[in-house]
Amino acid sequence: MSVERLSETENTAIANFREYLRIPSVHPNINYDECVSFLRRQASTLGLPIQVYHVVEGKPIVVITWRGSEPTLPSILLNSHMDVFPTSNFEQIVGHAVNIILLFQLGQRQY
Repeated sequence: MSVERLSETENTAIANFREYLRIPSVHPNINYDECVSFLRRQASTLGLPIQVYHVVEGKPIVVITWRGSEPTLPSILLNSHMDVFPTSNFEQIVGHAVNIILLFQLGQRQY
């Protein structure tokens, strides 16, 4: 699909995503302040309440709430993170993740 055929909403979403990707967030020099500022702007634009918790100093947890129109329905939680690891560690990180997944799967088989 070409950019010309995208709706205004889709173009805005792509522009927002690109803006977020430009924020320096590669370990070990993560700029959480810029990430939080971006998320605050997004919440404000959408008229959504936002809370920032500082459980661990320097590592904020951002919670944006989007209340549904039917409060009796179950809630969902969408989870993400603001930091990334450099690609130079890719094999090490992937290997570690695979080991965790295998351990989890093996643990499930024991039951």
